[in-house]
Amino acid sequence: TLPEARAFPPPDISLPPPWPFVLRVVVWRVRKCRLMDPITKQNDLFLTLRLSKVDRDGGVSYEERETDTHWRSKGGRASFNYRLLFPLSLPLDTATLTVQAWDRDVVGSNDAVGEGGYDLSKMLRSGYRRVR
Repeated sequence: TLPEARAFPPPDISLPPPWPFVLRVVVWRVRKCRLMDPITKQNDLFLTLRLSKVDRDGGVSYEERETDTHWRSKGGRASFNYRLLFPLSLPLDTATLTVQAWDRDVVGSNDAVGEGGYDLSKMLRSGYRRVR
């Protein structure tokens, strides 16, 4: 009946509000990197990090950051001590961090050295549950 329905209002089933987060990535070193210059056996190495996000509404966005260049890195090793920040709003459906290594060329285009991807979805979900 109508009086009983008014006595028990419906529960709120809306989605929780998004929480602002910051993903902090520290790049310290690169090891066992392929050498792109066979004559000098050196790379002018830098990294690009791209965060691909799919939010809960299905919207896709990308953010890209770049480290500085380790000039004349020898033996496939480079040191950076570089900190990168990616602002986020959690929860997200999926989040992937792609790391690309490049050999910088002053003249011409840069050479791709390698690439790796990391699925951050499980880690970000865990962080969101702890804060909520």
